[in-house]
Amino acid sequence: MAAANSGAGLRLNAICPGVVDTAIVPESFKSRPMMPARVLAEEVVDLLTQGPNGEIRVKITEERPSFSVDPTPLA
Repeated sequence: MAAANSGAGLRLNAICPGVVDTAIVPESFKSRPMMPARVLAEEVVDLLTQGPNGEIRVKITEERPSFSVDPTPLA
């Protein structure tokens, strides 16, 4: 989709996060390590300012660096 809309002035990116410490996280998850929301917010800013159009970025934990994955073909 990103390539198909590249001339329209639109960007299409995605971030696939691990568990982020927010108010909507169920109590049953709170015993597991969670990423501070600040870390994911910084990743969003970096993707918007530095990432190429169409990038899919995975950020699992605060400690591990993010990485990009190729989109799955739809056809």
